[in-house]
Amino acid sequence: MLKGNIRDHNVSIDDIIMILRKTICHPLSVWVFAIILLANGRNYNDSVTLRLSLIYGGIIDLIYLLNYANDHFERIRSPPWKLDPLIDVAVVTGGCSGLGKYISAILAVNSDIKVAVLDIDEPKLTIPNVTYFLCDISDFTSVEESLNKVKTSIGMPTILINNAGITHSEFIEDLPESKIRRIFDVNVLSHFWTTRALLPGMKELNRGYIVTIASVLGYIAPARLTAYAATKAANIAFHESVTYELETYKKGTTTLGIKTLLVTPGQIDTPMFENVSTPSEFFAPMVRPEELAHKIVQAIIEGKTGAIRAPFYTNFIPLMAVLPKTLVSFLRRLAKVDRSIKDDSKLVDEI
Repeated sequence: MLKGNIRDHNVSIDDIIMILRKTICHPLSVWVFAIILLANGRNYNDSVTLRLSLIYGGIIDLIYLLNYANDHFERIRSPPWKLDPLIDVAVVTGGCSGLGKYISAILAVNSDIKVAVLDIDEPKLTIPNVTYFLCDISDFTSVEESLNKVKTSIGMPTILINNAGITHSEFIEDLPESKIRRIFDVNVLSHFWTTRALLPGMKELNRGYIVTIASVLGYIAPARLTAYAATKAANIAFHESVTYELETYKKGTTTLGIKTLLVTPGQIDTPMFENVSTPSEFFAPMVRPEELAHKIVQAIIEGKTGAIRAPFYTNFIPLMAVLPKTLVSFLRRLAKVDRSIKDDSKLVDEI
């Protein structure tokens, strides 16, 4: 059984929001109070409480309706997708540890599809239905050779999960040129090499799914993570450009059946981030890698597009780009964003 680097779970705002969504923010239960008031003879014109409860119920249902409509129209305009163990082969970069290990395991065991892991390290634990290929994903030749082996031994990959990444904790003037280049090679250029190598085959099959594992730090860059945050911003831009390239491409008169998904998590509870302290366990809880992996795999199974953001606060971080600098600086100081890196400096080759 896979074991993660899991710490004691404290109650967080995400737990409270989950409870609220299943109780007073559920689209059906929001009407219970209004029904009780009506049953007790309250009149709409005379009861402020009744009017407020009806307005509240209407707002909650409108939000759910808009989300449902968005998902519905996305399914209509996209080609149908159903994960098929007889057709689909998944490639996961950096799948020997961290989040990639959980994604590989859940895809292989729960979804019963063949998984190929590209990693510079040997696996500490092998998983049934997963084949491991030693590969330096920062090198195009190594990626091309490894993917050719995947195609020959397993089959044409239809799912690509660009997951591998490395980080640092030095100030920019202390970062050697070799480390900066290595971080960009692994975190950014590898996405280009894997996507370029597999996209022609996906287009030929008119079937594919490309997952980009980025980070909330692509939207808000802390001090002492200059190179890492820059690569995550590049990942987000890469995902967006590839997504709309694929939307404009047609195979004959048919819309291309290749889907994309962006993942922008907060701090993940893996050894990679042991030198980073979360500003608040309540408002910014650590992301458990196995829980995030389940969400990613479920999105692949259902053919969802768009983005996965976790925990809850990450939904609002992109909005900071439009706030005045003085307010942003105040919020960063309040959250201790730029004091989250501990004094020890390390570079871990996993995500």
